[in-house]
This record gives sequence, C-alpha cells and structure tokens, in this order.
Amino acid sequence: MRKILVTLAAMVVAALGLAAPSSATSSAADQPIVLVNEKGESIRVVPVRASEVGVLAFSDCPNGYGCFWAGLNGSGSRWDAPQCTGGGYYNLSGSWLDNNIESVRNRGGGTIHLYYNSTANDYMRSIENNGVGVNLSDGHRNQASSIRIDC
Repeated sequence: MRKILVTLAAMVVAALGLAAPSSATSSAADQPIVLVNEKGESIRVVPVRASEVGVLAFSDCPNGYGCFWAGLNGSGSRWDAPQCTGGGYYNLSGSWLDNNIESVRNRGGGTIHLYYNSTANDYMRSIENNGVGVNLSDGHRNQASSIRIDC
C-alpha cells in the first residue's frame, strides 16, 4: 500500500509541477526533471526513488504508462511516462534520464520509440505495447536521448 501511495504522490507532484527544494545531499536522480515535448511545452517529472518504495521491478510499472529504469530488470530510479501526453515526444537532454535508460516496460496505449539524439530522428529501437519488461541490449543501453510514444 505504501508503494502505491508514494508512486501516486510522485505522479501528482509531477502533474502539478511541484517539487521539493533541492538539498545538498540529494543526488541527480532525486531531482525533478523537466522534459520538453515537440510543441516546446515543459513537462515536470519527479522520478520515483528506490529509497522511497523499496525494490523497484518491472511489475511496479502502472497500467497506462511507459516505465523507464536506470538499471537492468526494472531496477534503480524509474520514470513513468504518461502515454500521449504532450504529443508523445520527450526530449531527455539535460535530465538524469539522458543516456541513462537500461530497461523499459510498455503498459501504455502505443509503441515506444527510443532515439539516440534529442530530436527523435536517429532511430534506436521500438518497444511494443505488450506489457513485457525489456532490458536494452549493450548497443542501446544508456544511449537514448529522446523518446516518442505513439498515441
């Protein structure tokens, strides 16, 4: 129950654009990130931290989202991308996610496309909406700089 409440709280904070003040002891993965969609609109996201919810796993990815982890097998810091919000395009440049995605689970409404650059024109690979957790291969791991999610 605590996991669900913490995850929901993080999603509400992200949706409202709120963030806790940064502290001298927090890591980059603890900080809110701002993603920019193809319309130039900023989307503020607060990543879920393992210290708040215990061990994260592929099974923790909520229905209706694409989930992106900094570690293999759904481990480490996680970002839950709402499907089709902001046009479905996310520029990861400058965020802790940029070149830091190792595993993905797609439980949303469309296919997830990963790109090597921030403008979503250097295609890397796609992840179908089948709910299966995927570890990125060595050639794709920690290489994504933008994401597009089909609506």
